[in-house]
Amino acid sequence: MELDDLDMILLKELESDARQGYESIATKMGISKTTVHRRLQRLLDGRIITFATISDPFCVGYEVFCLVGIKVPSGKSRAIADQLAPYPAIKYIQLTTGRYDVMAWVLVRDIKELMQLLPEALGKLSQVIDIETVFFLNVVKNSWRYFTHETGIPNKRAKRDALDEFDLLLIREMEIMPRQTMTELAERVGSDRFAVNRRMAKLLNNGIVKFVSVVDAAALGYRVRALVFLKVKYDRLVGVANSLALEQTIMHVSIISGNFQICMWAIAKDIRGLHVFLDNILAELPEIICYEVVQVVQIHKYSFRMLS
Repeated sequence: MELDDLDMILLKELESDARQGYESIATKMGISKTTVHRRLQRLLDGRIITFATISDPFCVGYEVFCLVGIKVPSGKSRAIADQLAPYPAIKYIQLTTGRYDVMAWVLVRDIKELMQLLPEALGKLSQVIDIETVFFLNVVKNSWRYFTHETGIPNKRAKRDALDEFDLLLIREMEIMPRQTMTELAERVGSDRFAVNRRMAKLLNNGIVKFVSVVDAAALGYRVRALVFLKVKYDRLVGVANSLALEQTIMHVSIISGNFQICMWAIAKDIRGLHVFLDNILAELPEIICYEVVQVVQIHKYSFRMLS
């Protein structure tokens, strides 16, 4: 699907505010509300863009985040991904090249839940050659911005008990319909619009939730997506992670357990661009000892829902 300049402007507007209405966008772009509606629907139908309500996992009760790498015989990747996809705790599934063929991103409430999930989900897989689980110790950056720069997570984490049942209900409803108005949300939860407005403002200001537009990077020309695992000198670990988070084409940075200390999600226009970028990073950050690239061939599943 080819995107023109008007599409790009619309995507940029929605990146800046994923919940702004058609009239507001139309005014900014100098076009009719009908044109905005038609253009956005075309982008939605073409799976160029989707909308999501993203919560801080810790605040809504999730404390264990891990990445499971699975090595399978040639030609079995898609079948394995299909078997894993129905599990709600598996939020993202990627088909990859490199050390592993399938990467599953898992989010659970505690270790006990993880120990129940892994035997059930992975134990049923046939013809698996190898499995490795890496734990995310700290998420430094998690961005869906392509037009504007986002360097990391500036907000302090709220305590789990800071949320009551009404907060969780609002988050659940916004996960289902991220672009609904506060009036519509109030009707759905059977509450006063002003009370809903106040509570949602609190959730947003405290960094507990955010509303994002998620755009297909390939549609913007970023044909190469890769997970890069970095081995770093331990005494410079946090500094390196923070430096990587400043790079606009690095969408995700985490400190992890295992043989590598940092995992990052990078995008590039082509393979050569990725390797030039990585070479430059190595030159600028001598604290990085070595790295390993796992190229993402296909995103098989992604889900942002935690409560619904």
